[in-house]
Amino acid sequence: MPWSVKKVVKKIVALLLTGVMLAACGATSHESGAGGAPEGAPPNSDSGERTIEIYAAVIRRLVTKDHTFGGSSSPFEHVYVVDGAVEDAGDPMEGDGEPGPPFSDEVKEGLKEELGGLPPIDFVSDPDYVRLGTDKMDGVKNEGVIITLSPIARDGDKVEVPNSLWCGGLCGQWLTYVVELRSGGWEVTGTTGTSAIS
Repeated sequence: MPWSVKKVVKKIVALLLTGVMLAACGATSHESGAGGAPEGAPPNSDSGERTIEIYAAVIRRLVTKDHTFGGSSSPFEHVYVVDGAVEDAGDPMEGDGEPGPPFSDEVKEGLKEELGGLPPIDFVSDPDYVRLGTDKMDGVKNEGVIITLSPIARDGDKVEVPNSLWCGGLCGQWLTYVVELRSGGWEVTGTTGTSAIS
């Protein structure tokens, strides 16, 4: 076989092999995308529904059980959620930073629906808007509570959500919840790391 023909055959074989390899990679990529996150989504990205269910479990636990008033019923008549995840919300020294992008309308409406049995829920871009005064010891308007949530630390069916609760100078709490997917849905199963209370 002449040298020029051999060269053409080698190019054709190389192109065919490249096509097969690209097709295989494309199939693998499609299969992994179909397993959970939508195609084109970053790895481990939260769907709106998952985010709603996890954050709802955290807010429900804070308002109904871990409200800092012991075994008494929840004193809160309004729930204000900082509109956007705040890094290190569970750290009293670091958790008062600026919130990230506001939660999507899907997440906000979903949380209100999921938490329909709780007091009214509103989202605030700046928690100072709902404080009774400029003194950090002052409480919250409408006998309310301010809840701040960190981004969900993703780890399959077990995640961590740093958070804080504030209803006055002697009514603050900072901790990180462990939230697990159980048969009945997402549930707070404990805490991890340090915690603080005022």
